[in-house]
Amino acid sequence: MKESTLHVLGGAALAGGGVYTATFWMLEAAIGSFVGVSAVRHPLWSASQWLHLSGALLTLFGLMALYGVHRQHTGVPGLVGFALAAAGAALSFAEGFAALVIFPALARATPWVLSPAGAMNSGGVRAAFMSVAVVNLVGLTVFTLAMLRACLFPRTAWMLFLAGGVLVNLPPGSLPMPLPALGGVLWGAGAVWLGLALQARAHEPATGGTRLGTGS
Repeated sequence: MKESTLHVLGGAALAGGGVYTATFWMLEAAIGSFVGVSAVRHPLWSASQWLHLSGALLTLFGLMALYGVHRQHTGVPGLVGFALAAAGAALSFAEGFAALVIFPALARATPWVLSPAGAMNSGGVRAAFMSVAVVNLVGLTVFTLAMLRACLFPRTAWMLFLAGGVLVNLPPGSLPMPLPALGGVLWGAGAVWLGLALQARAHEPATGGTRLGTGS
């Protein structure tokens, strides 16, 4: 497969991941919370979690394409950032799968475990969900900073990507739901912009390593 084709497919995956993730957060704002049986029984829950896991999977492929373009310019920080960001996307996919398949079953059979003080929101389970946010936060931050040094794609797109990623991965409950939802939309906008920039690169002539797209 030609490199230009990989850019087109990777850009489409990243843009799709941005759209799905932004829509997921808008639905979550309508639901109002991740916690409690009433949230899981909300009519929008299943649709939101389909978007969640689909967005995470597409984002994983998009991150691979982004790193492929930047790898020669970012060195070890780029590799570390990519590894952490990819791990965060994979963990987010697993989180979405659990919310789509396991949480509704718990809501039917043992609804008390989904209460704010229940087993799914305390102890080791809560720590596990928080670790997903930490890996995502650190991964997106290191990855973005490394990519910014390469100056290949618009800085404004990267800043949207980073600012949104920070907002959505702050500790659950530390912000009113509209703020992480706004973060999801900002991250999605950045991802779509970067995906389109990646696709545009497929149509550029070979430049011998010239750095393009540095404007805002």
